[in-house]
Amino acid sequence: MKTISQDDVRRFKRLGYLVVRNVFSVREVDQIRDSLRNLCEEGKYSAPGDLLNHEELGRLVYDERMVGIGKALMGDEIAYYGDSGFAYSSPPVRGFHPDDPPNVIDQLANRFQPRHVYDAYGLVRLGIFPQDQTAYSGGFKIREQTHMHVSLTQFLRLFAGSTVHYVRQLLSAVGTKSISRPFPSVKLIRRCKMVNVRSRIGDVVAWDLRTLHSPWAIRLKGFPNLPLSPDIENRVPRALEMDRPANRSRVTITYGVASEFLDRQMKHLGSRTDYAERHWDACTWNKEEMADLLRKNGLELRLDCFDYRHGKLPEIKS
Repeated sequence: MKTISQDDVRRFKRLGYLVVRNVFSVREVDQIRDSLRNLCEEGKYSAPGDLLNHEELGRLVYDERMVGIGKALMGDEIAYYGDSGFAYSSPPVRGFHPDDPPNVIDQLANRFQPRHVYDAYGLVRLGIFPQDQTAYSGGFKIREQTHMHVSLTQFLRLFAGSTVHYVRQLLSAVGTKSISRPFPSVKLIRRCKMVNVRSRIGDVVAWDLRTLHSPWAIRLKGFPNLPLSPDIENRVPRALEMDRPANRSRVTITYGVASEFLDRQMKHLGSRTDYAERHWDACTWNKEEMADLLRKNGLELRLDCFDYRHGKLPEIKS
């Protein structure tokens, strides 16, 4: 199993992401790509349900290598809460965003948490990208350290868009926190470096859900490591960018540790009607059998998202 060093863990906590090299073999990645192609109907780039809904890909959720990465970054007591998915030949949509919290107000409010609460966040997404992101456009872009800071660009964009609303929400958020509590040793707002993630076939990319990221990163011919903002990328002529993979694809799995942040994320996902109808309501696996299987592989199964969706844990079809 791939070993994550303490230096790797420190890098992840400092930058908000980590590339874990050579987790899967080329043959395994080919099998993942074939499964993605087979599952996605013509004209669609995904399929209903989480990964466990699809036997070919569901094994990745409790694969010892994926679980091992999650435990190395967060500790031994981690849970899977149904937040996973995949896409095959998806359209190029770009834009920096975090996966949690849902808005910059929450990010700013989090800065008023005690340091030990802030550091115990514990929500990590693992991504498998079955293409070489060093040699092609269409890869993954990160803004480093945005799990600890609000990027200057993000702050200015929101501030310019709705100043009065922003100030009211910020004051409200600050008002709910005790400012006498110790602050994390971070600056609230700063410039955060953009990076085109250089992952290769077989690698796994891990990122903190607060970290800003954008898909479909463009690599320029002659300047493949020059990161561009998504707004500029959308205007780059195809003749200037490196080749794109024929069918860009990805698989993502999210693990978490028990915390108020995990509870909030599960409530957020479970209350999203658009997400729930295609995701939670489409799951066909048996919850007792799956909980036992995951437990044997070192994972707790949390079904709170279903709880928030239905008001009670549903009777998932056998």
